[in-house]
Amino acid sequence: MYNRNGGSSSNKTKLVSCCGKLLLLWEGYMKHNPNNRKKIWCAEIALETDDEGEVWRNAEWIDVVQSVPTQCELVNCLVVSV
Repeated sequence: MYNRNGGSSSNKTKLVSCCGKLLLLWEGYMKHNPNNRKKIWCAEIALETDDEGEVWRNAEWIDVVQSVPTQCELVNCLVVSV
């Protein structure tokens, strides 16, 4: 899914924990980019343990959360609770 959604070949991927789930954020580039912008993608991943102790993951949501100029970089992620 990462590569199909404009996955970056750079190390611009961040992983944070939020309310017992994982959020994976990454920069995505479009093949045709006339506006000189890139997209910030996010995937919400739930982790579950079965009766045998194996950990299973479920990608509950994947989408673009922001479009930014290409010179911007995904540097850090911070989860804020209100």
